[in-house]
Amino acid sequence: MRQYLENIYSMLITVWTVCTNYTSVWNAVLAFANNVTLLKNKIDEIELIKEAQETDITGWAMDKKAKRFDVIKKGLVLSGATKAYGLASSNNVLVQEVSYTRSDLKKARDTDFVTMSMVIYNKALENKGALAEYGITLEMITEFKALVDSFNELVQDPRSKIAERKSATKQLDVLIDEADDIVEILDGMVEQFAESNVEFYNAYKAARVIVDVGIRHKKPE
Repeated sequence: MRQYLENIYSMLITVWTVCTNYTSVWNAVLAFANNVTLLKNKIDEIELIKEAQETDITGWAMDKKAKRFDVIKKGLVLSGATKAYGLASSNNVLVQEVSYTRSDLKKARDTDFVTMSMVIYNKALENKGALAEYGITLEMITEFKALVDSFNELVQDPRSKIAERKSATKQLDVLIDEADDIVEILDGMVEQFAESNVEFYNAYKAARVIVDVGIRHKKPE
């Protein structure tokens, strides 16, 4: 959630919390009670979208990090054996082609990492017969390719994640505006408690000025 939305959302929760703490004060005012309930329902809707959005992105990042670790681990096995074969057969070109260090692979950008991994795969596949003596089987090479493909899918996934985030942000914009409208209704009714219950009135007003000083919240242009 963007910062300005977080600020407004924080204010909404604080207003609802204050109202809840003083239920006995306004409980007999039906319209006030109804709008407090509407505010809580709207906060619940916002929280569901907010949690789904944050969990989705975090999960994607963790999956990509774990997959990259697996590709590096198995890639170094293949590149190490292929390099050893290249050295033993005086094939300096092959040696240079697969001479990737762990640091090289860890620091590479996602797209470069995929390219480097495919070089390792292709060179191992080209020399699969000779690599059998170096402990490398066709199954190992095939499994490595599957890992690289899986990682590459995760690299492409941000396109859909970005679209999902934009959609979620639009939903949050709408829901927060709707919740803010509810709070404005409460703003009008809370004035009746200015003298009858000063403690509640002041607490409510304090909750409203957490984000700005009583001005209706608007999205940045």
